[in-house]
Amino acid sequence: MLNRTGVRAGLTASPRVWRGVVLTGALAVAQPAVTFGAGVDSYRWLGELVALDEGARALTVTSRVVAPAGLAVAGLEPGDPILITWSGSDHGAQAISAVAPDDGSGLSPGDRFRLRARFVAADAARSSLTFSVSGPSSALAPLRAATQGTWATVTSPHRPAHGPAAVVAVDAYGAGDGRGPAAGDTYDWHGELVSLDNAGRSLTIRSRLVSPNAAAAGLEPGDAIRITWSGYRDRAAGVRAVVPADDSGLWGSERFLLDAKLVAVDSRYVTFSVEPPADGIDALRALTPGAWATATSPHQPAAAAVEGVTAYAASPADVPLTADAAYRWHGELVSLNDAGDTLTVQSRLVSDAAAASAAGLEAGDAIVITWSGFENRADGIRAVERDAGLWGDGGFLLQATFVETDPSRRYLTFSVEPPADSVPALRAMTRGSWATLASHHRPAAGATPVLTVDAYAPSMAPRLAGMAPAADDAYKWRGELVSRDEEAGTLTVRSRLVSPSGTVAADLDAGDPIVITWSGFDDRADGIRAVKRDDGSGLWGSDRFLLQAEFAAVEGRYLTFTVEPPADSAPMMQGLVPGAWAIGTSPHRPDSGVGAVTMVDAYDPARRARRYVWNGALVDLDEAAAAVTVSAPVEEHVFRYVDRFSKDDEVVLIWTPGDGDGVRAIRYLELRAQSILKHGFVLPVKFLSADEDRRRITFTTPIPARALGALSDAEPGVWINATSLFDQSYEHAAIIAMEVEGGYAEE
Repeated sequence: MLNRTGVRAGLTASPRVWRGVVLTGALAVAQPAVTFGAGVDSYRWLGELVALDEGARALTVTSRVVAPAGLAVAGLEPGDPILITWSGSDHGAQAISAVAPDDGSGLSPGDRFRLRARFVAADAARSSLTFSVSGPSSALAPLRAATQGTWATVTSPHRPAHGPAAVVAVDAYGAGDGRGPAAGDTYDWHGELVSLDNAGRSLTIRSRLVSPNAAAAGLEPGDAIRITWSGYRDRAAGVRAVVPADDSGLWGSERFLLDAKLVAVDSRYVTFSVEPPADGIDALRALTPGAWATATSPHQPAAAAVEGVTAYAASPADVPLTADAAYRWHGELVSLNDAGDTLTVQSRLVSDAAAASAAGLEAGDAIVITWSGFENRADGIRAVERDAGLWGDGGFLLQATFVETDPSRRYLTFSVEPPADSVPALRAMTRGSWATLASHHRPAAGATPVLTVDAYAPSMAPRLAGMAPAADDAYKWRGELVSRDEEAGTLTVRSRLVSPSGTVAADLDAGDPIVITWSGFDDRADGIRAVKRDDGSGLWGSDRFLLQAEFAAVEGRYLTFTVEPPADSAPMMQGLVPGAWAIGTSPHRPDSGVGAVTMVDAYDPARRARRYVWNGALVDLDEAAAAVTVSAPVEEHVFRYVDRFSKDDEVVLIWTPGDGDGVRAIRYLELRAQSILKHGFVLPVKFLSADEDRRRITFTTPIPARALGALSDAEPGVWINATSLFDQSYEHAAIIAMEVEGGYAEE
């Protein structure tokens, strides 16, 4: 075991040299004869291996210190150059007697037992020094087969020269003979396939251990490991050792190595994951979990741990399909979520095996469905398996998410992601109807599993009234006010049914959520065509004139229902009493991300909620704050006193009446705190600035969210029309609507 400085604990016995044999306690390391170039006067010293960096030609070791007063290492930092002096005689060094910073001043001719190195750490308690030395690649390469913590005999010149010649030879206990495989040599190994992730970057495999104690103790799932195989030449026979991977560069072997990530280990097998080559993903997808495969890896760890994976006994694919080949399958529609990215479908199981495997699944499990079929037509579900990324090679595959099976195990309910351009058509279908879907025979990783969705038969497709409306298109409908609950913010109205009896579901009770489909054209609804329970499926049977509401009652030719209008519609509903009629505005499709009702207005505005129209040039639109800044015309006399107002003052504007419901210019303004005007051609705003030369006042005011859409594409400088109520008793301006005025631009 290594301590914090990289020194193996317990190895403190003094090494002695005797006739070419180095003794360290009970450890004996045989030394082969070492020859040196002419004039080389060298000595041997002992070090415990810590790390090898072949690229930098650097070896890190730990050696024993015999200095009585310890080493003078104060002030040294890791990486500092040092000069080591050994205690020894003739050609054998015993231990380190002194360390000094290497200032490059050189050595005297009589100096011996010197070593140039770089400081790493010192351990006074164990009387050891850890340092790194440099040497030629030919001397360091065999150390790859050594293990961290083993000891080595290192040969160095007595009088080291400047540069990388601190070490001329290294002999490590248990290292290879240096005649290992070439850098590009590979070997084949076998494993049982477990899974392949969707991205194709993690292949999980299970292989046999050839000894019960092959795996190191203490390993946890997810640990980086180094596998050493038992084998001969280019064929591995089984896993000989599994140890934690480290960056020491000391691998314990010179061949049959594999870097991987641990998944699980038992007494007979190790399960691990590796990254397969990208060009082999399609071939892997055609294999199945439990099948065996042959992988090819370099003998020594490299960037690509696995260079190829093939079937253990390759056989031709059952169906010769191209990557883009597709087939059609059928399913009964169950639901489509609000975002339109999860379609739930029910299809028939046609084998007992599929029903049995589905019984072990839980809602939300990722699955792969295999259909029974021929060429491009699927008939029913033949197999259901957990999605392990290994799907087999027979085609008719579909990636999905398991939902449930029915009690009789005759049908499988699952969800898939439909293509975005099919969502409007799906909204127009109804729950329980059947659809025809198309998918690729062999799904590509990360691709949408469903290519198209259509009604099961063209005659079953809903009839659409012209082009489908955009997501934010709205329409107007009418209803007689029954009651208004101001505390709850709800409105109960009564509207006419315009289709024969049977258009209202018979099992509805008061308070049930419903979906109303109106009869209408463009943006005008005429009456209620159908009412059904809102089952949450998102499949409404139409793509327009829809309204989500709460059922109250049905009496003869009239439906009574409850909706929740936005709070800022309250001013427009002033004076409405039971029996009065109102106009509601709603999006054609409830999935547009706004409320079911965006505005409620009095049916007879002249009598119920009088309003006027003012205009000005758009300066800025702050969509986040739902506020607009406008520059509006002002009568000349206002500039005699406008200088008494400052930026951000809360003021009330009084407009000059114009023709009909319009106004012309600002006639007067005063501080809101001093104003008593709450009704008429008045508007509470925040004053920003005045421009006498152009006769304009710039102000800002909040606007209702429904008005943002009308101005979202407007450019600064265009003129806008705003409709405001005569009653301005609220804190902010009561604005009903805004629109861009055609043909005007600010000069």
